Amino acid sequence: MLGDRLPAPAANAFGTTGIDLGSSRYLGKGMSLSYYAVSKGTNLICMIPVGPDGAGKSMGCGQIKGFGNYGLRTGNPPDHEEAWLIVPNSGQVALGKDPFGGWVVEADSFLVKETSAP
Repeated sequence: MLGDRLPAPAANAFGTTGIDLGSSRYLGKGMSLSYYAVSKGTNLICMIPVGPDGAGKSMGCGQIKGFGNYGLRTGNPPDHEEAWLIVPNSGQVALGKDPFGGWVVEADSFLVKETSAP
């Protein structure tokens, strides 16, 4: 199992954006990427997909206020994956909000799915 610390290449790439590196938490792994959550300021939560080399692929953020309504979802077309950070133990509710399905519950607050190639 990977540790909670954002890998150095990703931390170096996104550390200057105002994220709190000390808040980093490992969420889970898809077919190609590992996913981490970090806080940014007092009202943002961000998700960073990380490749096998430790490099951050992108960063998506959402407001903590209202997070419970939908969570934070990101797509990674080049890697054919999507990830969805949700309120803990709300997987069934979240799955009901996506009519396309295909999600795998990685943890009580994290879902991933493989998407088709373009």
